[in-house]
Amino acid sequence: MEASQIFRDKVKYASFRERLIQQEMDIGNYDEVIRLAFDGERMDRDYLGLLTGWIK
Repeated sequence: MEASQIFRDKVKYASFRERLIQQEMDIGNYDEVIRLAFDGERMDRDYLGLLTGWIK
């Protein structure tokens, strides 16, 4: 299993989502970066520190 698939399988965890976002940025897939960031905001809305990070 390749690393990006592992990150996708665990995307509900902020640290894995951040790594996946970085991978997508590295290859220029900005639509996916935006989608993952918005998902991060939605999933972490109850955690103020994490939410602030996604907004940035």
